[in-house]
Amino acid sequence: MKKFVLLIFLFLTILLIGVGALLKLTGNFINAISLIHQQKIFIYSKENSLPEKIGEAELKIEAEAAIIIDYKSKKILFEKNPEKKLAPASLTKIMTAILVLEKANLEDVIICKKPILEMAKKAEYKMDLKEGEKIKAKDLLFGLLINSAGDAAYVLADWIGKGTDNFVKLMNQKAKTLNLLNTNFKNPSGTDEPNHFSTAKDLAFLSLYALENETFREIVKTKEKTVCSIDKTICHHLKQTNLLLGEYENYKILGVKTGKTKEAGGCLISFAENKKGNKIVTVILNSKNRFEETKKMIEWTFSNFKW
Repeated sequence: MKKFVLLIFLFLTILLIGVGALLKLTGNFINAISLIHQQKIFIYSKENSLPEKIGEAELKIEAEAAIIIDYKSKKILFEKNPEKKLAPASLTKIMTAILVLEKANLEDVIICKKPILEMAKKAEYKMDLKEGEKIKAKDLLFGLLINSAGDAAYVLADWIGKGTDNFVKLMNQKAKTLNLLNTNFKNPSGTDEPNHFSTAKDLAFLSLYALENETFREIVKTKEKTVCSIDKTICHHLKQTNLLLGEYENYKILGVKTGKTKEAGGCLISFAENKKGNKIVTVILNSKNRFEETKKMIEWTFSNFKW
């Protein structure tokens, strides 16, 4: 009888251990699904290794917020106030571009309307669109991302959203879909406005998402381009606002976007690649010297990490 009781006890113990392990496994599975929803899971391989810190040098950044993320693994390599809500200035236009790329036919012809161009007057940068001008969506997208054209942002937003207010709703819906929980948009251009904010971390992951699109990658690395209306009577010469774009001794910068307003200060997101093909995304917000600080961040990363 004692042996039977002992066997029952052992059976129940093993059963409880098994149930506990199953629950833990289920919990890990749920967490994994949650991670997949937030960002792509990095799969380790010899060809796709995690960056490892090898240097001892500290990185000191004067900007209010900054972050460096490895492009492949999504591993954060450096951060300063990564979740502080700040004005994103024209970095906003990355979200505007995403919606254009996902919802528009880039060959469609758009007519520039006077009321929409009036709304864009407060934007610092424009491509000088004219009332009644007929121009392709793709050419407006070039203006948006190369020249940081606020008038292109409003024309595209009105066309896609059937009104700018509705387009802003689409922007915020997309932010939630991408799990950018500390981001809220009030306009498609990035002009200073109450309750228009994001964080260095959210903007980094927004950029990582945008960089998956080949058209986006091609546009943000373009230094200059001339686009014209359908009848070729109006042309716009676009010049890149990102002064860092190009090749350096040990790395090259392939985009992404500049931003600057009175409230936001100097902002810059960069996509950089070293000679070994390792890529990083850097974000800097409210910097008095955004270009030099970004170079400092890139050079520090490639000097202090190995892949």
